[in-house]
Amino acid sequence: MFELMVFWLAGGALLFTFFLYFRQARKIRENSWNTDLLRAISSSQARFILNQESEELFGELLGHFLRLSDSKQGFIGEVVFHLGQPQLIIHGFTNLSFGEEGKPLFKRYPSGFQQNQSDTIISRILNDEKPLLVNDMGNCDLSIHLPPGNPPLRRFLGLPILSSRRMVGLVGLANRSQEYSSSLVDQLDPFLNTCGQMLEVFRTQRLRRMAELAFERLSKRNDLILNAAGEGIFGTDIHGKITFANPAAAKLLGCSVAELIGCDIHPMAHHHLRGGSQLLEEHCAACATLRDGRIHHGRDECFWNLHGEPFPVDYVTTPVLEEDVLAGMVAVFWDIAERKKILEALRQANLDLETRVEKRTH
Repeated sequence: MFELMVFWLAGGALLFTFFLYFRQARKIRENSWNTDLLRAISSSQARFILNQESEELFGELLGHFLRLSDSKQGFIGEVVFHLGQPQLIIHGFTNLSFGEEGKPLFKRYPSGFQQNQSDTIISRILNDEKPLLVNDMGNCDLSIHLPPGNPPLRRFLGLPILSSRRMVGLVGLANRSQEYSSSLVDQLDPFLNTCGQMLEVFRTQRLRRMAELAFERLSKRNDLILNAAGEGIFGTDIHGKITFANPAAAKLLGCSVAELIGCDIHPMAHHHLRGGSQLLEEHCAACATLRDGRIHHGRDECFWNLHGEPFPVDYVTTPVLEEDVLAGMVAVFWDIAERKKILEALRQANLDLETRVEKRTH
């Protein structure tokens, strides 16, 4: 009896030792996984801070997802809306295609992930915006379209990436050796949140780059127009200081375009009348637009170049509004000296003709 009791005690002690061992091993594995998770988050954040405009970031994010989930294949993409419907743009994928012929399917709006096929796994995730676990693809009523040469899918986990409760991306993981579980989804949640924040900033930066490129193209087109125009054109701020000018304006005013920028238009070019009388700024018709926000026309008035030489001009000034607030004006002016010479020559020719006619009739 005593020996049996010793045997049971020894067996119980051994079982308890195994229990402690496996519990400790589990804790070690959990701590190791948590360490890997923190490393993935910090590494991704550091990479993003250093180069947040690079799409190579998506490949690194996918690599972390694959390691953390112990998955064999996967993809990561951005969710956009086209005609009110969610669409998926793949930015990173790995081991999804064994041949070059399959890769074009995953470049942009891939055919396997279109939204008009409501029975696909991807469309289900995009429409429900919830994680989807499939551990037996053979008995799944949903399908996924794969490129030629793709290995068969046995298990699949689709995870929406959210930012401010709005779906901005999607990651798909496949063929884990173990079954995908809801606990794994919960464990990956911190990394999904990190990805959502980075993806939101990535999209903002891309929109900023697109706006900058559009502004640059518009500026180049405007420069071409300004440089090609034969009329003098300049713009001012609300204080009358020149903010831009074309070469024709600079030539007429006797200086370079760079010398014009920042100059006050009235004391520089419209300070005196043709006869030499001083013209106060409050009486300057060329600056009237800056006072009343209306279009003004000037006929046969006098501008002065930087050499102190007057020349006759016609001009039009137009207000510039920013959110319905007067912010400056744009002026277009023409040197009419040559035109006045021609008109004077015509007038003189008419007078000579009238004089000759009058002499012949007497």
